Amino acid sequence: MPGANSNGVLAHSYFGVFNDSLKIRSVRFDSLIFCLNYLPASATSAITPSSQCGADILSRYMRDSTPPQLRIVPNPAGSEIAIISSADLGEVTIGIYDMLGIEQRKMTVILEKNIPRRLGLSIPSGIYNLHLKSAAYSYDLRVAVNK
Repeated sequence: MPGANSNGVLAHSYFGVFNDSLKIRSVRFDSLIFCLNYLPASATSAITPSSQCGADILSRYMRDSTPPQLRIVPNPAGSEIAIISSADLGEVTIGIYDMLGIEQRKMTVILEKNIPRRLGLSIPSGIYNLHLKSAAYSYDLRVAVNK
């Protein structure tokens, strides 16, 4: 741009970016309009998606409108269960509560897409609520334990 100082911000652009990966994308502007004047200059800009915890999960949710699904197998369970997620959730805190709401156990695990995460159940027979919290989602599941 004639007379523009290239050491500062010349313009701002806003893009809707789905953060499917943490790759930086370059965009080339082949023409610019500045103060209603067409400028035949070109410019290149880097678009950097957020790398914050859970940003990729939120991006997929915004694009696909489906949150990750969780399931417990087997249910009813004996002394062990496996939790399976349809997406990578990363670090997840799991609280196991009896039907009176008393916490029986709490742990932190990593949940990866379609990889069963086995948990030992050193709790008596009964119905239990599992509260799972990741950086992006919260889930409440129920499991029957029959020993």
